[in-house]
Amino acid sequence: MEMENSRRRRQLRNDDTEVLAAPPLRRRARFAVSTARREIHGDPLHRTALPPTLQGFFHGREVDDMPRQEFGQFASLLRTPAAPAIDPSFSFLTKVLPWTDHIFPLDSCNGLLLFGHLAPDSDDTPPELGYIVCNPATEQWVAVPGCGCDVGDDLGFIMLTTHVSLLFDPARSSHFHLVLFWDDLDIIDGTTLTTTVHTYSSRAGVWSHSEDDDWSEEERQGPLEGWRRRNMLTDCSSLCGSSRALVDGLLYLTLGRNWILQVDAQGKTRRIVPAPSVHADSETHVLFVGQSQGLLHCIVEEGFPALLASDDPRMRWSYGLSVWVLQGPDTQQWTFKHRISNLQLFGNRSYRNMLDYHVVTMHPDCNLIFFVQHRDAWMISYDIDRQEVRALQSFQHDFGPITLLDPITLTPYVPYLSELFLGVIGAHKQAVEVL
Repeated sequence: MEMENSRRRRQLRNDDTEVLAAPPLRRRARFAVSTARREIHGDPLHRTALPPTLQGFFHGREVDDMPRQEFGQFASLLRTPAAPAIDPSFSFLTKVLPWTDHIFPLDSCNGLLLFGHLAPDSDDTPPELGYIVCNPATEQWVAVPGCGCDVGDDLGFIMLTTHVSLLFDPARSSHFHLVLFWDDLDIIDGTTLTTTVHTYSSRAGVWSHSEDDDWSEEERQGPLEGWRRRNMLTDCSSLCGSSRALVDGLLYLTLGRNWILQVDAQGKTRRIVPAPSVHADSETHVLFVGQSQGLLHCIVEEGFPALLASDDPRMRWSYGLSVWVLQGPDTQQWTFKHRISNLQLFGNRSYRNMLDYHVVTMHPDCNLIFFVQHRDAWMISYDIDRQEVRALQSFQHDFGPITLLDPITLTPYVPYLSELFLGVIGAHKQAVEVL
């Protein structure tokens, strides 16, 4: 018996030595990662202990009046090359698609990127706006045709009157959706603006339209869809430049200064949520909505009513931002999370209106907010938990000074390592021909 106990003690000591000698596990502090995300990130050949998180930002800039972006650069947030190598020039697309100068990023969602793509049908016809959805981690992509809107051949006008979002939630489905809003001005009275909704499902491979039989008359004329019909002289609310977020399979978009739309994958409005109420003696302006740690976050700009309410951003004066969290998809209740002063963010620099900076995104797994300072072209982060500001990267060398009216494009990227497009209609892997 004594010999057996001695053997067990020696074994325990050996086991302890092995544990102490083993390299420590790398953990991301304060990251809330759901079991569902652990399950779906990575096929058996690329399985990781934790799913990939925000890796960095693809960035580019409009270079002329055509919808075109210079891209091919990537601002990494990682200090080590732990993530899979990516090709920021997207050569797997540009080698096989026509009019490669006119491929431009529009959105990103859970590892997928949405591009607009201009391609002429023939030499004597204007180019048509279509879309590309791709996974940079696996170099898979699929072409999506235009939605069929009669938008004419004014490409600049097309970009101002359409707003398209990519919806992809791999915990729910391997298929993606596009939701496109198109503003159509009544040419007879010149004041009535009607927003039609167009949706694409990769499962069906076709577009659906709000004016078709897919929507009943009750749905088209319902009170929740009233925002889609407005008078331009009295209602300045618009989706142009709207931020967006996908939470629990629902799309959230900012509408004007004080409203947030909750829309499903069919483009139907499920809820209209008022902006958080901050102070009775102050005015707020919704700057951003985004998903972080599985919840919808809203960032609002606070300021004096007479100035912050101005439609001209150059006339708006703010004294800081506040961060709020929506408690659930079936509620309109906001919970206050944090307040940030301009002094905290920018020090003694006079960043007081939206021409000075914009919110890029929130980190999906922790309490980090990313901003771009326009005048000196710096990207900074703000850590809510530590109340710390960090300068991350300067774009001054690449782009020079930037403004809200002439911004760079920063597209957040979270790698998705699974073979996403298997079974999706028209999918390509290192394709050699155009759809």
